[in-house]
Amino acid sequence: MTIAVAPHFPANPRALVSGDVLSQLDEHPMLNGQAAETVRKVFAAADAQYAVAPQLAKSNLLELCPGVEAVLQKLEEKL
Repeated sequence: MTIAVAPHFPANPRALVSGDVLSQLDEHPMLNGQAAETVRKVFAAADAQYAVAPQLAKSNLLELCPGVEAVLQKLEEKL
């Protein structure tokens, strides 16, 4: 996600955060924020590796696959 968003920012993709990705998503009112919620969950899972207690089980990440695909497709359309 950060690699797809990087061309819109003068920064290395590794330096981008969830807010940067969210700023590039044009949420349609009918989506009820599903794409934004997926982005938040993915970044929370990535950040959990630095936490003492994990916040999101790995099994829950597999459930996000369709949402991640939708987010990546939206970001690809903006390139």
